[in-house]
Amino acid sequence: MAYQSRFATYEQKIAQAKMVMLEYNWRPEHHIQVQKLAAQLFEGLRPIHTMTDSEKLLLEAAALLHDIGWTISGTKHHKHSVYLIRQSNLSLFSNRDLAIIM
Repeated sequence: MAYQSRFATYEQKIAQAKMVMLEYNWRPEHHIQVQKLAAQLFEGLRPIHTMTDSEKLLLEAAALLHDIGWTISGTKHHKHSVYLIRQSNLSLFSNRDLAIIM
């Protein structure tokens, strides 16, 4: 799917990542907890890192999508996750963003 909007909001991009995560419906509560913990760590470490909210967005999206490959198989699920991310409707993210998320 072609990159649609570089002007999409943080919330719109997170919502799109959540929709993809829910589409594969592999333990959504786990993914949401990982997203929450990743965001808390990011914020807690903000005084010592130089990252922006753009990087936080990618971290949260990766947290939401990191294990969706389990819907295919537990064996090499990380590779299946990459495949599903590539094939999914994540048009609000650029190719560069997706490479980081994967």
